[in-house]
Amino acid sequence: MDIFNLAERIKLLSPRTEEEASILALTLGAVYATALADKYGYTVRKSHGGKALGKEISSFVDAMIHNKVVPIDPSTPEENFWLSGLYFNDAVVRTDIAFEWTARYVVGIDPKCYGPKNLRDRARQRGFPQKSLDAWTTIGIEVNRLKHRNQFTQDRMDYLGFCEVLENLILAVEWCFASPARSRNSL
Repeated sequence: MDIFNLAERIKLLSPRTEEEASILALTLGAVYATALADKYGYTVRKSHGGKALGKEISSFVDAMIHNKVVPIDPSTPEENFWLSGLYFNDAVVRTDIAFEWTARYVVGIDPKCYGPKNLRDRARQRGFPQKSLDAWTTIGIEVNRLKHRNQFTQDRMDYLGFCEVLENLILAVEWCFASPARSRNSL
């Protein structure tokens, strides 16, 4: 999966409303964070926690303190590992949010009115691509792993699997922008 092809697909989209521009910006943010995770060598590698995690954090913080800037070109494998995970997790969360914003925009419901299952059902009824709904469920599970489970013992989504989810987010956004049934309601 070429992340730059996904960026090219985003470039072809033309938002007509502030809500669509917000959806597009969030989607681009997910693609950008994914590209940075790849740049820093993201792999599914469980940190051993404890001393190993402390070493990763210490290395990164030392670079910040010594240079008085946030390091953007890490000099150690520990810094690369930490940054790649940071960007990957950012992309995961942004992707989940972008799916929800896209569905809420299409369905046109107040965010306080329906839970995720009802939102997915309503989006499906409006024609939301099934592959995108499935991918949204998959990324929701990954976000819950980040929120509720121990990162040192749980399996994580790999980069290629995530890129497939991201591709399905872009499919949903493309469908949303092309759909004549687009909502005019606020997110």
